Amino acid sequence: SKSASLTATPSSLDFGNVRLQTIKALPLKLKNLSGSSIKIVNINIPPNFNAKSIGSGGTFPLNLGPGEEVDYSVEFTPAFTGTYSGTIIITTDSQVLPTINVPASGRGIKGPIFGILDNHQFGDVIAKSSKNLVVRLHNLGDDDLEVTKIFFNSFKYTGSELGEPENSFGLNLGTLTLPFI
Repeated sequence: SKSASLTATPSSLDFGNVRLQTIKALPLKLKNLSGSSIKIVNINIPPNFNAKSIGSGGTFPLNLGPGEEVDYSVEFTPAFTGTYSGTIIITTDSQVLPTINVPASGRGIKGPIFGILDNHQFGDVIAKSSKNLVVRLHNLGDDDLEVTKIFFNSFKYTGSELGEPENSFGLNLGTLTLPFI
């Protein structure tokens, strides 16, 4: 977005999908393109967004000389699922266009959650035989779930009671991605 003397790059910020209670940051650069100083009076940030200066430039008013720039890190932290949008308003002392508007948007999503959907009992198994058990994973979240390892416990059967876990082993899957539905 441009005024006669100041630009904001990029002109809009799209954070995309961001998991709840996590932070995603995008850069925002303000640059004075005029031949004289410009004063940034204030930056108004919408709810669930935050701007932090990188280097100098954290207090207002902020004077930018010709060709000078200041960098900000704009953060988005969704508290609830859904779409968030707002406008970052940069107020200057420019007579031509005293405010610059930078639209900001993002979507709060639940992280991946998986559920195991089957009853996990072998039932009766004849000695020295085997029985297969299907374990089904289901992604209940709003984002892809990556499963890299599954751990199993083996139990020692003693008489009529199940004993303590005898050992554990992991199955390394590389990466299995379960897309959200």
